[in-house]
Amino acid sequence: KIDEILSQKGDILIGTNLNSLYMTSNTDLGDLPTERKKELEAMLKDSYIQTAFLFEKGSATIESKHMFNEDLKKRLIFIADNKADILTNLGNGMPNAGLSLNLDLEKLENLINDYSPKTIDKLATAMNIDPMMMKLVGGNNLLSTLSDGKMGGLFFMDQENYGFGINAYLGLKDMGKNLFPFVEPKIKVEFTYDYIQSGVRAYTLQNFANVPNGKIKLPNGCEVFGTKGLTAFLFLKDLPMDEFGLSDQYAILNTVDYLTFELDENGSKLYIKAKNEKINFLEQAFDVYLELAMSKMGGMAI
Repeated sequence: KIDEILSQKGDILIGTNLNSLYMTSNTDLGDLPTERKKELEAMLKDSYIQTAFLFEKGSATIESKHMFNEDLKKRLIFIADNKADILTNLGNGMPNAGLSLNLDLEKLENLINDYSPKTIDKLATAMNIDPMMMKLVGGNNLLSTLSDGKMGGLFFMDQENYGFGINAYLGLKDMGKNLFPFVEPKIKVEFTYDYIQSGVRAYTLQNFANVPNGKIKLPNGCEVFGTKGLTAFLFLKDLPMDEFGLSDQYAILNTVDYLTFELDENGSKLYIKAKNEKINFLEQAFDVYLELAMSKMGGMAI
């Protein structure tokens, strides 16, 4: 597969051999029973990730292609949704950022139970919940007992009132809806909750909530949101970036209109759209950080 990896168009090409990565890793996977190790080795055999970096005028793309064997493909947990149904439960208005997940939780649980059995206990501890109690609720199928795997959130900038809003949605099954009220007090963000048949909606500002005939309008270029297993976007165009007081390491965001990320069983893609469409994005990034470095040197006492 090396020839196929190197044939991809790109300024930088990287090929990752998953089996080699596993064999040289130092994680809990090394503590698995011999039978599980053999299963994992068979699943990762002849499986690669091809990653291509492409820098063009006004944009940058980092795209990965999954070149997996059939055993590994069957284990993948991502679910596509071309209609992006999650948007119907995320309020109304035009958001500036978003994250959505659409996962097969039964497959995820099988992976956890087979190859990382301590994960659920760690999750319970992080949530300040007794691990034994979580197991009593759902056993080894806790996640799929509580949720259907659909979840997401949107972030809105309310420039008129100099505030921001957060909308969220979590797809819940009956058990999840019964237990969620006990989780609410542990959530530090002050949400208004709306329980519906498929789960729970949450809002911090009512003007972005679900209303009759209201809907989410995704910014231009960010329409991939909600259509794949994992999607995200950050829309910066027209925002007063100078007022946010970004640290120097994030200075490149001042040159960006928006960025999107998508991940499914076939691979992933990060796309960055620059405000200036006439200059190569890598050159723009170099100029930004060179100017920062020069300004700092200019302010140094000699």
